[in-house]
Amino acid sequence: MNIEALIQREERLEVSPYFLANPYTNFGNPFRVIDLKACGKFSPMRVRAHVFISGRVQGVFFRESTKNNAEKLGVSGWVRNLSDGRVEAVFEGEERDVKRMLEWCRTGPKLAKVEKVEIIWEAPKGEKGFEIKYLQE
Repeated sequence: MNIEALIQREERLEVSPYFLANPYTNFGNPFRVIDLKACGKFSPMRVRAHVFISGRVQGVFFRESTKNNAEKLGVSGWVRNLSDGRVEAVFEGEERDVKRMLEWCRTGPKLAKVEKVEIIWEAPKGEKGFEIKYLQE
C-alpha cells in the first residue's frame, strides 16, 4: 500500500528508524509508529482554483449542484452567476478534491451544456465552507 492510500485512510505507518535513514540497512530494530497526518511533508497539498464556466450554465441548477458536490468532497469556496451568462466559482481544498470539482464542472448538472472551463490557479486564501453568492444589482 502506498503512502497516499494510507493518508486517505488516515492510518499510521510502522517503519524502522533505520529504514527512514537508509532503506538498505534495516537491521531488525524495533519499529516506531509514524502518524502520517501529523507529518507535514506527507499531507495533501491545499490548492485554490478560480473558475469561469461558459455555455448553458444558468437556470439549470448549476450553482446548487456545484455547492452540493463541493460539500460532499469537503471543498471550500463559492459560486455565482455572472451578468454575461457565465458561472464563476472558487474551489479551495486538497488538490485531488479540487481537481474532482474541476472535472465535474466540465459537464455540470444534467440540464447544463458546458462549452468552456477557464481555470486560474491562485494561492489558497483559507476559504471556509461553500456558499452561493449573488450579484449585487
